[in-house]
Amino acid sequence: MVFPSQEEQIEKFEKDHVAQHYFEVLRTLISKKSVFAQQVGLKEVARYLGEIFKCVGAEVEIDESYTAPFVMAH
Repeated sequence: MVFPSQEEQIEKFEKDHVAQHYFEVLRTLISKKSVFAQQVGLKEVARYLGEIFKCVGAEVEIDESYTAPFVMAH
């Protein structure tokens, strides 16, 4: 059995549009400023997570009765 080289694996990964889309979603998520101790950006991040889950077909509820909004997806 011949395994693809590291270069071939990287090239395949870079051409995988689904993987690249999810990495872009992840990049956007981790770039959002949210600081629990200062309650900065928490609602924005919760809304963004809700959008991500809705895009894949989940029903989303955001409970803002907590200090940090609680995102539930099912």
